[in-house]
Amino acid sequence: MASRVSSPVFVGRDDELSQLTGALALAREGTPGLVLVGGEAGVGKSRLVVELTARALADGDRVLVGQCVGFDEATIPLLPVIDALRSLDDGAHDLLATVSPTLTGGPVPAMHPLVMDRLAEAAATDAIVLVLEDLHWADRSTLELLAFLARRLRGERILVITTYRSDEVDRHERLRRFLGELATASRARRLTLDRLTRAQTREQLAGILGDAPPEPLLDAVFARSEGNPFFAEELVAAACEGGEGLPATLRDMLLARIHALDATAQTAVRIAAVGGHDVHHELLATAADLGEPELSDALRSAVREHVLVASGDGFAFRHALFSEAAYGELLPGERARLHGAFAGALEARPDLAGGNDATVAAEIAHHWLRAGDDPRALAAAVRAGGEAERVGALAEAAEHDTRALALWDAVPDAEQLAGLDHATLLARAASTTAWTGNAAGAVALVDAAIVLLDETAEPARVARLLQLRARCLWQLGRVNESMPDLERAVDLTPADPPSAERAEALGWLGLMLLLAGQLARARGYAEEAIAVARTVGARGDEADALIVLGQVLVALGDRAGGLEHLDRAWVIATELANDEILSHAAVALSDSLRCDGQLEQSIDIALAGAEAAGHAGLDVRERFCEFNAAEAAFELGRWDLADSITRDLLAREYEGITHASAHQLAASLACARADFADAEAHLAAQRALGADEVTLALGVIELEAEVALWQKRPEAALRATSVGTRAMSEAPLEIARVAALGLRAAADLAVLARARRDDTAEAEARDSAGGFRDIGRERAALAAHPALVATIEAEHARAVDDDDPALWDAAARAWDDWPTPYRAAYARWRQAEAALARRDRAQAERALLAAHATAADLGAQVLIFELEALARRARITLPAGEPEAPADDVTPAGEDLGLTAREREVLEHVANGETNREIAEALFISVRTAGVHVSHILGKLGASNRAEAAAIAHRLGLAG
Repeated sequence: MASRVSSPVFVGRDDELSQLTGALALAREGTPGLVLVGGEAGVGKSRLVVELTARALADGDRVLVGQCVGFDEATIPLLPVIDALRSLDDGAHDLLATVSPTLTGGPVPAMHPLVMDRLAEAAATDAIVLVLEDLHWADRSTLELLAFLARRLRGERILVITTYRSDEVDRHERLRRFLGELATASRARRLTLDRLTRAQTREQLAGILGDAPPEPLLDAVFARSEGNPFFAEELVAAACEGGEGLPATLRDMLLARIHALDATAQTAVRIAAVGGHDVHHELLATAADLGEPELSDALRSAVREHVLVASGDGFAFRHALFSEAAYGELLPGERARLHGAFAGALEARPDLAGGNDATVAAEIAHHWLRAGDDPRALAAAVRAGGEAERVGALAEAAEHDTRALALWDAVPDAEQLAGLDHATLLARAASTTAWTGNAAGAVALVDAAIVLLDETAEPARVARLLQLRARCLWQLGRVNESMPDLERAVDLTPADPPSAERAEALGWLGLMLLLAGQLARARGYAEEAIAVARTVGARGDEADALIVLGQVLVALGDRAGGLEHLDRAWVIATELANDEILSHAAVALSDSLRCDGQLEQSIDIALAGAEAAGHAGLDVRERFCEFNAAEAAFELGRWDLADSITRDLLAREYEGITHASAHQLAASLACARADFADAEAHLAAQRALGADEVTLALGVIELEAEVALWQKRPEAALRATSVGTRAMSEAPLEIARVAALGLRAAADLAVLARARRDDTAEAEARDSAGGFRDIGRERAALAAHPALVATIEAEHARAVDDDDPALWDAAARAWDDWPTPYRAAYARWRQAEAALARRDRAQAERALLAAHATAADLGAQVLIFELEALARRARITLPAGEPEAPADDVTPAGEDLGLTAREREVLEHVANGETNREIAEALFISVRTAGVHVSHILGKLGASNRAEAAAIAHRLGLAG
């Protein structure tokens, strides 16, 4: 009976294909997507994608296909992407030329934004389907590109489809982390393929055989394949060709097909397996040392038997498992010899590899490493690391350099072979490792490099290493530890003659002092760095120092002067076309714009900086920019954007300041949404990661206080803010924010003390309020923050029993101008309380309605609880209808007085002047029970009569 290698009938994947066609339909309409098709090897992932792409091509869409390659060492960055782009027009060649190292040896941007731009350009005319196969073998840069697309695709007509082996996830750490990172990406979805049922396997075999399969054959194939379509195809093909003793394992089955070839063809297949998934014909010929037509005959036989397929100018395996099986048959000596042959052939003809200089260097390094030739492997790894760094593939650069370091002690004359000394290689590996997020590993590498150097003989090199070490410690949130290193670096770079190295060292010390809150010292070093840089014409160092000085001035309240310096740094970075400096400027400028209330501009600059950092491969700097965008978005009320960025940041596995900051912002969001358990969890993580960074430490105190205040724990908030205002920091804005919360806590305690007629407690609260007012007003004025100044004045009036709705109205309007809607809504809540206390119901209603509308738009549940409770007490109707019950950990107003829920309800009626009988009728209780409740209330409040109890209720906001 006639057989086919694969079934012409598409079996058992109708639901999955429907999901893919649905995603494609959305992409055609401008809703891009990324679908990760997972399943075990041979389960039919590629076949599913082929069905989808066939339909896409038939409908006029553009299909781009790339294949990941399974090298364990010296991975080739972005190889599948390069393969996919080759099917575009000549514009793709221009793009590939862009990412190849230039003749000048200058820095070259990473491919990620360029790929996205090129795909978007192509998608302007046709919907694009980008397919990347076998993601479990993907290099880190390819995975980062996919994550980049998942975060950045907006309205492009692009659908990205990837396949990966689900049974390989645990063995491939990069893939596991990548899948975890994309779990929260809105554009990404996972599609998992299961094995076929027995009925579906029958349908599959019927398609292959052209008729219903005999039951014994179906039983045998299904039992051995266990529903794996590829296994079933191979098993039935072997059975139909008369093979005996069908293999019980996939390996045996694959080897049986390979062994069916003649000796020369088997040799060619095994050699091709050493070369990788896709091997150029000439490269294969060189490595195989076979002449023509013998090699062509052997390859033709392998293609005819469906082991290999023709692919462009070379050959690929029909399935990657064939390559693995063939490679496994080679003896260790054969593997080493063939890897060496491929490495030598690639060195002689790098054009046959089909990639840019970085990918070729990586492939050569892989082959020399597998060949066991340590000297050549060392040299190739160093070269590959340098090439990867120049194209912005810093993760791959770090891997190559790390492998070179592992070989260093085993290779005689290592320095001569590598073309650099051991300390230089350690420093290079440390730098790339730090920028890709492993700051702790980078510190260890720097320490090893410093040990090798004599600071007396080479002070400049030691100084640069100390600066690098300090930067890594800063990334880890250990700012104070970085200070001695930076001070020593300045000492090692003499002031005379002036030098760029001196300017750089001064600038870094200024930056760390800024982060430590020592603004005066930071200003002095930054100004000196600028002067030195201008003297020697070091424009890049000048820009870096301008960035530090600009931030210092902004922090000191001179926002106009600070922004002027930051704008100048941005101009210099743009003129130099230096993405590293540009992203540095973006971090500072976006943060300063946020401090100036220019929140939309802050978001725009931060996202532009993230893009520049992505170009340069600077993961850490990209995260800083993204966090700044999220922070400004939170203040502006764009909480969905803030939440999305924060979740994305926290999904990545790294430790450092940006991770700590992301936890802090996540805590702010959780607190505003009344999820205090989540807020506490994020705060705990933030404390562990950023305790040594002054700004972050103040942020923790601010959040601790705010959580405590919303939970009706003003004493805890007062303790935290008292510590915060004593912090050794010259940063006025952060101190002013903490002082404002301390004043709020003091005001809450004063109100409670008055309600209890506790004169001593009220006097203590007033004293605390006065201290916080003095500190807060001074610092807020220095920071030129009118909304904070207005809030501080309003809170102080509340504390001293002069709660004034006009003051709260001024604060709300100031927050509107900033604009920070959440803070404005808080001020309007207080305005409504103050207006009700003064019997101005109309003003209270206006403030309540405005605050509630804002809080509802934001999803600020913690504020909604308070607003709706106040509205109930004041008999003011809000458009939202019935309020939600408060969260379990939100203490209702009045509970601190020991009142039960029923007693608080009765007190509201007492405050409205109702008699016991009227209370009984309203609450459906007896008159006697109402009287008992009133007696209990008077006792708990320390009130001598109903009038005093009513007054207390009004002061506490328990009645309108």
